[in-house]
Amino acid sequence: MDIYVLIAVPSASDWQLKVCDAEQKKKLLEIGIEPIAYQWNKHIHLEPRPITKDIADILSSESDVESWKCFVLKGDFLSKLEEDVNQWVDEWDVKDTSFFELLEQIYEGQERALFAFERNSETIDSQYVGKSSDWIYEKVRSVLDRTQKLEGFVVSKGLGLVG
Repeated sequence: MDIYVLIAVPSASDWQLKVCDAEQKKKLLEIGIEPIAYQWNKHIHLEPRPITKDIADILSSESDVESWKCFVLKGDFLSKLEEDVNQWVDEWDVKDTSFFELLEQIYEGQERALFAFERNSETIDSQYVGKSSDWIYEKVRSVLDRTQKLEGFVVSKGLGLVG
């Protein structure tokens, strides 16, 4: 299952996270993206990524869209969350990857932000406006439930979009 989780924000300068080099440093430099990645914990790191066309379309109303930073969340946090949601783990297995805390700090910590859960080559089925990090976390959990339909979605806040 190809799933991409990304966060786009106007600024990442005030994050108090461990800074590290991005995986594709040379390629990012060639396309004008600062190759700085962030380590949240051993399960999640944030890698810089170009803003895709579908995300750029959503952000098109923002006058400063060129300066926005986009990060794809990498690591084993989604598989661990999926195991937990579908009860594929034993009670004693570590389930918490601090994904919820990341959403609280990074998404809630911004006046304007965009969160995307993209499946199968950036397919977005639904767009939501003004939802909280709690809502996003529960939505991600629900779409990882194998008894439910897998939905690609975008959540934005502070962008002047109407929900």
